[in-house]
Amino acid sequence: MLYTLPLSEAGTQLQDLVKRTRATHTPVLLTSEETAQPVAIVLEIDKYEQTQRSHQHYYYIQLGQLKRWLDQADRHPDDPVTREECITSWQQGLPALWGIAPQTVQEFCAGLMLSVKQMMPERLSQEQLAALRFALETLRNSNPSEAEKEEAFQLLIESGLPPVLSFDDDTLLQSYLEEL
Repeated sequence: MLYTLPLSEAGTQLQDLVKRTRATHTPVLLTSEETAQPVAIVLEIDKYEQTQRSHQHYYYIQLGQLKRWLDQADRHPDDPVTREECITSWQQGLPALWGIAPQTVQEFCAGLMLSVKQMMPERLSQEQLAALRFALETLRNSNPSEAEKEEAFQLLIESGLPPVLSFDDDTLLQSYLEEL
């Protein structure tokens, strides 16, 4: 169960909220006065640390799944189904990974998502797989250097997967019209 409280009330009752959270083991959700949308949460430190450990565990599981798809594509380079599934797994797996990635690699992960969007089964090459493998190792390091990130991006660029957005005229026009 979750206890909800407007942010303005929380400011005057913070000590009581912390005591309540500790006593009941129930998080307190703080909401905006204007929108009633959640803006913060008061949570026991044990629960917070448990959540962090769970995210870290899931992060490394996701990295392992992406690696397995690279291995599969290496073993069956001419199988169109394997190539398609590898690309789909990377395109769907990276956004989930970004959401739980350590802050030190979130920006790198976002750039990698842009690269992976450009992958196509018929053009998936050993050079691209090697670049993705290097990028994966960069993600595995929870605090990679800027040089490591740049090297990973350079390999992606050289393999034909630059971390940039590209739009054709119709897509750009449609996006503009949706904004209006």
